[in-house]
Amino acid sequence: MEEETKQKKDRILPVSILVAGVLISVSIIYGAGKKSFESKKGALGNETASPERMKEVSGDDHVRGDKNAPVVVVEFSDLECPFCKSFHETMKTVLQNYEGEVAWVYRHFPLDRLHPKARKEAEASECAAELGGNDAFWAYVDE
Repeated sequence: MEEETKQKKDRILPVSILVAGVLISVSIIYGAGKKSFESKKGALGNETASPERMKEVSGDDHVRGDKNAPVVVVEFSDLECPFCKSFHETMKTVLQNYEGEVAWVYRHFPLDRLHPKARKEAEASECAAELGGNDAFWAYVDE
C-alpha cells in the first residue's frame, strides 16, 4: 500500500509539468496565431488574411500541379514553421499520388512573433520567383 502511494507521488510531478507545458504551448500558439490572423497582413502585406476575404486563385499565385484540377488546396504558410515544413512534405506526396487531380497554391503567412526570420524567408522566395519564375519559387520553398 505504501509502495503504491509512493509510485503515485512519483508520477504527479512529471504529469503536472507535462500538462502545464501543453497549456502554455496552446496559449502561446493561440495568442500569437489569433493576433496574427486578425491583425497581420497576408501575402507579405497585400491583403488582410481571413477565410471570408480569401482572394480567388489567380496567375499571381504560386501553383504546383494542374491549375484546372478538381481539388485546389490553398496553403497559408510560414517558411520557418516546423509544422508547415511537415505539411509541405505531405502535400508533395499528395501531388505525386493524385497527379492531375490536385492543385497546390502557396501563399505566405509569416508568423513574426514565433519565427522572426519568416518574413525575410518569404521575401527571398519571392525574389527567387521573380528571377526564375514559378519553378524557381518551388525549388526554393522545397529547400
